[in-house]
Amino acid sequence: MSFRVLYLSAVGCVKATLIRSAMRDTAPVSFRLKAGEKVQGMTGVVITTQPGIVRVLKKTTLAIVSLKRGDELFLLTNLGEGFSKIWFKGRIFEGDPYDESTYKTIRGGKAVWWVKIKNRKGQVGWSRQPENFGNVDQCG
Repeated sequence: MSFRVLYLSAVGCVKATLIRSAMRDTAPVSFRLKAGEKVQGMTGVVITTQPGIVRVLKKTTLAIVSLKRGDELFLLTNLGEGFSKIWFKGRIFEGDPYDESTYKTIRGGKAVWWVKIKNRKGQVGWSRQPENFGNVDQCG
């Protein structure tokens, strides 16, 4: 499992959303948000449940790692703008393994993004529905 912390700012709830007391689907509901309600995004965590896999098609260098045809890279976290956090032979680094002439995607990754929200009453909780909020991105 891979974790990535995200930092958010003022956001608006665009769809009614249940906010839980912890980062678990079974955690008790702390409060409910209505569409249009203003909240503060405090932080977020991306949890990779299944890494993506790309295969190297020809000899190349990615970041400072030498790769040969047939090597497989495990994509842990999408960092945005074409970059990923990558695991290869016990080493973790960042790179952009998306040039189709050099890399072939074998499997896409799977991840869950939990966001920590604070409402105007000061209540705090978690949602794994970041798409229900506006002005949210993975920068941080």
